[in-house]
Amino acid sequence: MEAKDIMTRDVITVKENDTLEDVAAILVNKHISGVPVVNEENQVVGLISENDLISQHKKISRSDVGTLLDIMLYYQNRDLYEKEIKKFFRVRVQEVMTTEVKSVIPSTPVGEVAEIMIKNGFNRVPVISKNRRIIGIIARADIIKAIHNFR
Repeated sequence: MEAKDIMTRDVITVKENDTLEDVAAILVNKHISGVPVVNEENQVVGLISENDLISQHKKISRSDVGTLLDIMLYYQNRDLYEKEIKKFFRVRVQEVMTTEVKSVIPSTPVGEVAEIMIKNGFNRVPVISKNRRIIGIIARADIIKAIHNFR
């Protein structure tokens, strides 16, 4: 079995200049945990996930406030909290995305895809064409489905 046999072909992506608000809306509305980031040629340049949104350590506005969780804990005043959250969501994807991406081609064996995920701690791996354009994505759930359906 190869990547092309289990990949999701209708890939939801975001662009480098999209905001974290755009990403959050996609993740919530589509019930997914991460998406590939593509450039204007639809080539994968990164990945962004729930983890990137939750744990990104970009300083927001105060030197003593670093993460989204810090903001939630620091601000007791709802108005100040909302103001900081609005700033957070204006941050561009390219500022927090993961740029170390391992991708595969359609003929990559599923076992090799699983190994890439396990070795690197990835939850998803993009499937790319010869010109590096995204044509699919494989999530851990896709591999589990493949194993289940193989029996």
